Amino acid sequence: MPKILSNNPLAGAVPLPPALKITEYRYDLIAPRISFAVKSLTTNPTAVLFDHYDVLAAALHTTRYSRGVRDAFDFLFKEGYIVTKQVPLVHSSTVTVVQLTTKGELLALELGYEKVSNDWDLITSNRSIDEPYYIGQVTQVAFQCRIRGVEAEVSPWIASDNPPDLLVGKEGRWVYTTGSQILTRKALARLAESASIANKPLGFITQRKRHWTSMAETCKKLGIAAWFSDVERLVKATRDYRNGSNKENGKLWLHEV
Repeated sequence: MPKILSNNPLAGAVPLPPALKITEYRYDLIAPRISFAVKSLTTNPTAVLFDHYDVLAAALHTTRYSRGVRDAFDFLFKEGYIVTKQVPLVHSSTVTVVQLTTKGELLALELGYEKVSNDWDLITSNRSIDEPYYIGQVTQVAFQCRIRGVEAEVSPWIASDNPPDLLVGKEGRWVYTTGSQILTRKALARLAESASIANKPLGFITQRKRHWTSMAETCKKLGIAAWFSDVERLVKATRDYRNGSNKENGKLWLHEV
């Protein structure tokens, strides 16, 4: 096997199996990047592809747009180790989610990594949902929680007629992602009752602010304690923070009743 260059920032990466052939790229540079990418895909719960780009980019002291980062993931995609899917987010924007294939999981095992189910895996397995819009909203909410240092568990196994889409924070807040749907009084009361039975606080994250404002008013009238936020403003806050427009990433929750 070709030797990994000692001055490579990923020199400690687990060597790839000898049977894995790489012809398009310079082996001593691409091999450790592929190994590191597989490690991120295996051990990181996020399903957002760019989040995995950022992990490798940080190790290489570069950006997600660099060729070194893109080549590693392009190889995994072309060779059938990962699959990706573009799912709708806000307005006309989309987010790309990623999964390891069976072939990818076998490669991870060869490298010594035990796969952790990512958010997309959990949505399809625990909820049996393959609806692109729902996948986009839930995976993005989980991503926005984690980059703010807030714990997020997607599609938890909970014995309830109305299980939450996510458990958020150390307190395990029951969070429902309702997209552009404005829930009725009856629906809000039903979800609040389920969270109350579990003795958990309640939260709603919608697509835009206008989708949760009336729900917040309804909760206030019904005496339901809940926190509210929306994907549109969370994504904008993160984008502004990354391009230097804001010094802080912004808080997760925007309103409380």
